Amino acid sequence: MLACLAGASGPAGAVPSLAPPLDQAPLAVQDAPVLQQFRVLLDRQVPLRGRAVATSPRRGNPAHSNTTKITKTTNSTNSTNSTDKTNGAKAVKAVRDPKTVKARKGRQKPRPGPLPPAPQIFTGQAFDTCTAPSLGALQAWRHSSPYGAVGIYIGGRNRACSQPRLNPDWVRSATVLGWGLLPLYVGSQAPCLAPRSGTRIDPRHAITTGTSEGRDAVRAASALGLAPSSPLYLDMEAYNRDGAGCTLAVLQYTAAWSQAVRAAGYLSGFYSSADAGIADLAAAALHRSAGAPPPPDVIWYARWDSRAATDGYHVLPPGEWADHRRVHQYQGNATERHGGVTLCIDRNAVDAPVAVLAPTGSGAQRR
Repeated sequence: MLACLAGASGPAGAVPSLAPPLDQAPLAVQDAPVLQQFRVLLDRQVPLRGRAVATSPRRGNPAHSNTTKITKTTNSTNSTNSTDKTNGAKAVKAVRDPKTVKARKGRQKPRPGPLPPAPQIFTGQAFDTCTAPSLGALQAWRHSSPYGAVGIYIGGRNRACSQPRLNPDWVRSATVLGWGLLPLYVGSQAPCLAPRSGTRIDPRHAITTGTSEGRDAVRAASALGLAPSSPLYLDMEAYNRDGAGCTLAVLQYTAAWSQAVRAAGYLSGFYSSADAGIADLAAAALHRSAGAPPPPDVIWYARWDSRAATDGYHVLPPGEWADHRRVHQYQGNATERHGGVTLCIDRNAVDAPVAVLAPTGSGAQRR
């Protein structure tokens, strides 16, 4: 969807849709069976694994942000040393024997490659626009606008605009200029999205489609040089919630997409209207039980209330997606001019991870 069109809503690079009413109620408690059905169906088909994320950011430029630590659990075994002096002497002799050392060297496993960079947290203002801006525009805006991060549309079958500039060189140059990057993927949309508004999820194949498109998002990110530990934000445009089939398909698709993204080492993000996809995920979070599929790591909620804050006001349950896991799109279709350059944008408040780059020469594809 092109920014600044009449009736437009959602990120600038997504499929067209009508703005939803702001007073639509969240999924009610009586709809909990829908969520239980979601859990049962998903658990049968997708092995889900989660990870713990602890954040410790600094405010301002992402170049000066502290990194997010990914906590992993490793298994270890305890060995008991023999107290037998004879056996101990033999063991020492075996280790020091040059022939034994040489043989062991021949059996050494290859050393693991460098660990992926840790996530980075950005706290401040961001904008997104349909096509990645020129580097000249980014340079002008970096010195004269209030923004420090920019949303980019990296792929998806429903991405609306072409991206003639978006390649690994653009990504690296934008980062060098000091911009944080928020990668968006516009995949299949809700089955109840307005007709003729892009490719929609087939409820019969929601899980397999989510898995396939999650892997495609990983390929798109890797091709641009975005490293694991970067967030990838799934763009789910506003839809009319029905509390049953449509909601179930969206939740299944999103959980499978998130699992595929996490399996490759990326963080799972989710963008939608506060009264559509975000409301469904918030309801699922409220009714979440042990063994339920983990929700996306980061939430990007669209509520055009002109409040440049990420407090989740009237949108997110208290405590959900706290600790630097929120982006709020608070105004859309705004035309701004900074440094002599005019862009049509959506405005966002950010307290969330931004992309990190793969080391130079790590295999990012040019295109």
